[in-house]
Amino acid sequence: GRLSELSRQVKQELAERKKAEDLLRETSQTLMALIKESPLAIIVLNTSGRVTLWNPAAERTLGWSEKESVGQVLAIIEPEAREEFWQKIQAVLQGTTLKDLEMEQKRRDGVLINITLSAAPLHDEAGAVNGIMMIIADITQQKRLQQEILAVSGREQRRIGQDLHDGLGQVL
Repeated sequence: GRLSELSRQVKQELAERKKAEDLLRETSQTLMALIKESPLAIIVLNTSGRVTLWNPAAERTLGWSEKESVGQVLAIIEPEAREEFWQKIQAVLQGTTLKDLEMEQKRRDGVLINITLSAAPLHDEAGAVNGIMMIIADITQQKRLQQEILAVSGREQRRIGQDLHDGLGQVL
């Protein structure tokens, strides 16, 4: 009696554990597929600033490959912006989040792009910060379009002002 009850409990615990492991594996695969296919650059740093994850969009956006980046200290930030950047990263390591920080950034090929950078702390099972996840969007095209819209708007305002001035001059 007692042995068969114990055996039943062990089998039930093993079945529950297997179900939990299967769910964890499935969730992990889904998350990795999402990161891999994301159109946004996703980079994970450990607490010492070394890259532990570099998705394909990070390679497309910034120009460095995953192989070149993983294990290295994140060095994509321009020298003049590094101190301010690492101060912000230290704040994220303290638990704050960074949302849509706009920066100019040089790609590996030297082309200057506009990006927004968001960052959030990652936590271990005990709740301690053990890394940072960064999401980077290339907003170069949007910035260019904004500038074009402002330029067109300025020209239109000047043209309308000139037309009003000329028309009023004729009436007077």
